[in-house]
This record gives sequence, C-alpha cells and structure tokens, in this order.
Amino acid sequence: MNDIMHLNQEEGHCRGGSQLPNVRRTYVLEAKLGWRSDKTSEDLLCMAAREVLDWFDGRVPGPLSHAMYELKSDEVDQHGLQRLTTVSNLSKGYWAGRLRYADRSRGAQSAVAERTWTAEVAIRRTGDTLRVGIQMFMATRPGVDRQGNS
Repeated sequence: MNDIMHLNQEEGHCRGGSQLPNVRRTYVLEAKLGWRSDKTSEDLLCMAAREVLDWFDGRVPGPLSHAMYELKSDEVDQHGLQRLTTVSNLSKGYWAGRLRYADRSRGAQSAVAERTWTAEVAIRRTGDTLRVGIQMFMATRPGVDRQGNS
C-alpha cells in the first residue's frame, strides 16, 4: 500500500502521475466567548452549533439529516461532491462540524472547476465560557490560478 501512495515531494506527484492539490489555509479563528444572559452554557452551546449548521446548510444542496438538526453526530455525503460530518456530545460540552464542498459562483465571480473548500468548526463549553475554533482551507488542482484559469 505504501508504494501506491508514495509521494515524490519535489514534484508534487503521487506515483502513477496524479498531482496533489495545492492546499491553502484561508482563515483561522480561535475565540473564547463569555455571555451575560439567563441562558445556561449548554443552551448557548446549542445556539452556537445551530448557527454553524445554518451556515453549513447554505452551502449544501438538499436538507441536512434529522440527526444533525437535533445536534447529534452524523454524516451526509452527497456522492463525493459535498460531505458534512458532525460530532456531538452536548452533555460533555462539545460539538464539531466539518464541511467539504465544491467552489460556487459568488456574484460576478464564477466558480473555479476542481476547487474545493473545507470548513472546520469546533465548539467546547468550559465552565461559563465557550471556546470556538474555526479554520477554512481551499484546495485547487495544480495549474489552476486563483481566477480558475488553466
């Protein structure tokens, strides 16, 4: 198996000729959120997770699973085009989601073929605060520039 997946680091190729995508982290956020409210920390964890799910939902065609709407662990894979995974244990104070999706047109900017985005969000309740980590990655096939030209 190692021979099949052998990577020639200088050339950026896997054995067999396929090229590895160029992956770039485009956004990182680490935050500690406190609040002044009559809501419990578990309520706020659920509210934050639902906000993230709403954002994910806007990028995935079709509905999310019922388990996801109930803030449970689940996975939705749309034939490799989009994949959303959530991991949750609210009673222990955490929720995380990871979404991989194809590039889309935004306004006058056309979608770039063979470009994908990955968003990862983790939320952890620690006492009376929420810790949030977010990162975004963009992967593009070699030879495609930022505007999508080959």
